[in-house]
Amino acid sequence: MCSLADVQARVRQAVTGDGSLDAALPLVGGSEPARRLDIHRRHYELSLVTALRQRYPASAWLVGADVVTAAARAFVRVHPPQRPCIAEY
Repeated sequence: MCSLADVQARVRQAVTGDGSLDAALPLVGGSEPARRLDIHRRHYELSLVTALRQRYPASAWLVGADVVTAAARAFVRVHPPQRPCIAEY
């Protein structure tokens, strides 16, 4: 039996892409745990990309929304948040 901290760490690693998806699948449950984790992965990325785009609106105006969105996605993958507050990201 895993501790709560271990469960949270495995799911966080699977959602952020820092760890193995296979380690978290048994903890998720349901008939399609990989699809359930994908929902969380997409929401995680979208929330952070949205926060970055809102923080730098002039960049989107200067170079275009598609360029800023692509750059924000790349940034999110390489630099995940270090604090729980998305407004500080």
